[in-house]
Amino acid sequence: MAEPGVPQPQQLKFMQEINWLMIRGLESALYSDLTKNMTNVSVEWSKWYEKPNPESGGFPKYVNEKSDFEKLLFLRALRADRME
Repeated sequence: MAEPGVPQPQQLKFMQEINWLMIRGLESALYSDLTKNMTNVSVEWSKWYEKPNPESGGFPKYVNEKSDFEKLLFLRALRADRME
C-alpha cells in the first residue's frame, strides 16, 4: 500500500491527487523508481497525460518499454476516463 503522507512533487501537480495515490500504489507494488522517473521527465509525462487519447500510443519511454498489460495499469492509474 502506498504511504499516504508522501507529498505530490510540484513537477507532478498536472495530475489529480487520486492519480498521485494510484501512482504511489504502483510504485510500492511494482515499480520502485516510478516517482523518480516521473519527476525527472515530468514534461514528457505531462504531455502524455494531457493527450485527448493517451491510449493510442506515444506512452512515456518508461511505460513504452513495458508489456501491454502494464501499459493498461498505467492508463488506469493516470487516465481511468480512457478505460471506458
